[in-house]
Amino acid sequence: MVRSIGLLAAVAVAVLAAPLAAQGRGAPGRMMAGPSLEELKTALTLTETQVPKVDALIKKFEEDTKEPRATMSQNMQMVRDGSVTQDAVREANQAAMAKIRAGREQLNEAIKAELDETQKAAFEKHLAAQAQRAPGRRPPPVR
Repeated sequence: MVRSIGLLAAVAVAVLAAPLAAQGRGAPGRMMAGPSLEELKTALTLTETQVPKVDALIKKFEEDTKEPRATMSQNMQMVRDGSVTQDAVREANQAAMAKIRAGREQLNEAIKAELDETQKAAFEKHLAAQAQRAPGRRPPPVR
Protein backbone atom coordinates (compact mmCIF):
# COMPACT_ATOMS: atom_id res chain seq x y z
CA MET A 1 0.00 0.00 0.00
CA VAL A 2 2.78 2.45 0.94
CA ARG A 3 4.68 1.58 -2.26
CA SER A 4 1.53 2.28 -4.31
CA ILE A 5 1.13 5.70 -2.71
CA GLY A 6 4.80 6.48 -3.30
CA LEU A 7 4.56 5.41 -6.93
CA LEU A 8 1.38 7.42 -7.38
CA ALA A 9 3.08 10.48 -5.88
CA ALA A 10 6.09 10.08 -8.18
CA VAL A 11 3.83 9.82 -11.24
CA ALA A 12 1.85 12.88 -10.12
CA VAL A 13 5.04 14.93 -9.73
CA ALA A 14 6.25 13.87 -13.18
CA VAL A 15 2.91 14.74 -14.78
CA LEU A 16 2.76 18.13 -13.08
CA ALA A 17 6.41 18.99 -13.74
CA ALA A 18 6.37 18.18 -17.46
CA PRO A 19 4.38 21.26 -18.54
CA LEU A 20 6.63 23.51 -16.46
CA ALA A 21 9.75 22.05 -18.01
CA ALA A 22 8.24 22.47 -21.46
CA GLN A 23 7.72 26.16 -20.73
CA GLY A 24 11.32 26.57 -19.72
CA ARG A 25 10.56 26.92 -16.04
CA GLY A 26 12.91 25.13 -13.78
CA ALA A 27 15.23 24.37 -16.66
CA PRO A 28 18.63 25.89 -15.89
CA GLY A 29 19.70 25.60 -19.51
CA ARG A 30 16.92 27.94 -20.60
CA MET A 31 18.16 30.66 -18.30
CA MET A 32 21.58 30.45 -19.88
CA ALA A 33 20.26 30.58 -23.44
CA GLY A 34 19.48 33.72 -25.36
CA PRO A 35 15.94 34.92 -25.93
CA SER A 36 13.90 33.40 -28.71
CA LEU A 37 13.62 35.59 -31.80
CA GLU A 38 10.02 34.44 -32.28
CA GLU A 39 9.20 35.38 -28.71
CA LEU A 40 10.70 38.85 -29.16
CA LYS A 41 9.02 39.35 -32.54
CA THR A 42 5.67 38.81 -30.86
CA ALA A 43 6.34 40.59 -27.57
CA LEU A 44 7.96 43.67 -29.14
CA THR A 45 6.20 43.78 -32.52
CA LEU A 46 9.52 43.96 -34.32
CA THR A 47 9.54 45.49 -37.79
CA GLU A 48 10.91 43.73 -40.86
CA THR A 49 14.11 45.78 -40.60
CA GLN A 50 14.53 45.05 -36.87
CA VAL A 51 14.14 41.27 -37.13
CA PRO A 52 17.49 40.52 -38.84
CA LYS A 53 19.30 42.95 -36.54
CA VAL A 54 17.87 41.39 -33.38
CA ASP A 55 18.48 37.91 -34.79
CA ALA A 56 22.15 38.78 -35.37
CA LEU A 57 22.42 40.11 -31.80
CA ILE A 58 20.94 36.90 -30.36
CA LYS A 59 23.28 34.75 -32.46
CA LYS A 60 26.27 36.83 -31.31
CA PHE A 61 25.22 36.32 -27.67
CA GLU A 62 24.87 32.58 -28.25
CA GLU A 63 28.33 32.42 -29.84
CA ASP A 64 29.96 34.67 -27.21
CA THR A 65 28.55 32.60 -24.34
CA LYS A 66 28.98 29.17 -25.91
CA GLU A 67 32.08 28.29 -23.90
CA PRO A 68 30.80 29.31 -20.44
CA ARG A 69 27.45 27.59 -21.10
CA ALA A 70 29.30 24.41 -22.11
CA THR A 71 31.46 24.63 -18.98
CA MET A 72 28.42 24.90 -16.73
CA SER A 73 26.64 22.09 -18.55
CA GLN A 74 29.65 19.77 -18.24
CA ASN A 75 30.04 20.66 -14.56
CA MET A 76 26.36 19.98 -13.86
CA GLN A 77 26.63 16.62 -15.63
CA MET A 78 29.68 15.67 -13.54
CA VAL A 79 27.81 16.60 -10.35
CA ARG A 80 24.81 14.53 -11.45
CA ASP A 81 26.94 11.48 -12.23
CA GLY A 82 28.78 11.86 -8.92
CA SER A 83 32.29 12.35 -10.30
CA VAL A 84 32.63 15.75 -8.55
CA THR A 85 30.82 17.68 -5.85
CA GLN A 86 29.05 20.99 -6.33
CA ASP A 87 31.66 22.61 -4.13
CA ALA A 88 34.41 21.41 -6.47
CA VAL A 89 32.90 23.19 -9.49
CA ARG A 90 31.35 26.17 -7.69
CA GLU A 91 34.10 28.64 -8.57
CA ALA A 92 34.18 27.62 -12.25
CA ASN A 93 30.38 27.85 -12.44
CA GLN A 94 30.36 31.28 -10.82
CA ALA A 95 32.96 32.56 -13.30
CA ALA A 96 31.01 31.08 -16.22
CA MET A 97 27.74 32.55 -14.94
CA ALA A 98 29.38 35.98 -14.59
CA LYS A 99 30.36 35.81 -18.28
CA ILE A 100 26.84 34.79 -19.26
CA ARG A 101 25.29 37.60 -17.20
CA ALA A 102 27.65 40.15 -18.74
CA GLY A 103 26.78 38.85 -22.19
CA ARG A 104 23.06 39.04 -21.43
CA GLU A 105 23.42 42.64 -20.19
CA GLN A 106 25.23 43.54 -23.41
CA LEU A 107 22.56 41.74 -25.44
CA ASN A 108 19.73 43.57 -23.67
CA GLU A 109 21.43 46.94 -24.21
CA ALA A 110 22.05 46.16 -27.88
CA ILE A 111 18.44 45.05 -28.39
CA LYS A 112 17.14 48.20 -26.68
CA ALA A 113 19.28 50.31 -29.02
CA GLU A 114 17.28 48.86 -31.94
CA LEU A 115 13.87 49.61 -30.40
CA ASP A 116 11.56 52.60 -30.39
CA GLU A 117 10.17 53.92 -27.10
CA THR A 118 7.01 51.78 -27.20
CA GLN A 119 9.04 48.66 -27.91
CA LYS A 120 11.48 49.52 -25.12
CA ALA A 121 8.56 49.63 -22.66
CA ALA A 122 7.36 46.26 -23.98
CA PHE A 123 10.90 44.89 -23.62
CA GLU A 124 11.01 46.03 -19.97
CA LYS A 125 7.72 44.19 -19.36
CA HIS A 126 9.07 41.13 -21.16
CA LEU A 127 12.17 41.08 -18.94
CA ALA A 128 10.01 41.50 -15.82
CA ALA A 129 7.81 38.59 -16.94
CA GLN A 130 10.91 36.44 -17.43
CA ALA A 131 12.00 37.25 -13.89
CA GLN A 132 8.59 36.15 -12.61
CA ARG A 133 8.91 32.81 -14.42
CA ALA A 134 12.24 32.12 -12.72
CA PRO A 135 11.64 32.67 -9.00
CA GLY A 136 14.76 33.27 -6.99
CA ARG A 137 16.68 34.47 -10.02
CA ARG A 138 17.36 38.11 -10.65
CA PRO A 139 16.77 39.50 -14.09
CA PRO A 140 19.68 41.25 -15.75
CA PRO A 141 19.85 44.94 -14.89
CA VAL A 142 17.88 47.15 -17.23
CA ARG A 143 19.19 50.63 -17.80
